[in-house]
Amino acid sequence: MIQKIILTGGAGVGKTTIINLLKSKGYGTLGESGREVYISEQNKEKEDKNYKPKLPQTDYIPFEEKVIQRQLDKEGELTEEIYFLDKSLVDCLGMSFYQRKTLKSNISELIRQANYFHKVFLLSPLENYENDEQRRETEEEMIKMHKELQKAYISQGFDVIEVPIMSPEERVDFILRKLNQKSS
Repeated sequence: MIQKIILTGGAGVGKTTIINLLKSKGYGTLGESGREVYISEQNKEKEDKNYKPKLPQTDYIPFEEKVIQRQLDKEGELTEEIYFLDKSLVDCLGMSFYQRKTLKSNISELIRQANYFHKVFLLSPLENYENDEQRRETEEEMIKMHKELQKAYISQGFDVIEVPIMSPEERVDFILRKLNQKSS
């Protein structure tokens, strides 16, 4: 059985860094679907100036539906036993909370069917938040987004484990230790 372990948190909290470290240790990993869709939409616009990109700032529901489909497609291709995911379908729900919008997909049912591991790792926001070409939120918006993601995971019955600010290597060790602890 495939075990899908989720790393989540607002923009710029270090999820991708942790995913890359886990991958270097030999774990199966899955990159962030939202960023992939965002980049794909930006590239389509560069190739065709008449193309109207589906981006969260301008066309939230179609963008998030593309993210959901990308996530489902990627998770459907998993073959190894243990995977660490840079976000999940639950993040789509959390973003809908943040955006105050209702998704067309039956997201709660899709989350249930995804059979994610019950422990979810919520990475605490780092002190030096930085924007990039896809990450355009202010620090205040990122903090609000972070809280909505936490609410989404709790609302779906997950055990949310907060990963404190520490070096990336220490965060990886923290996550692996928590996975090895017996549930009470």
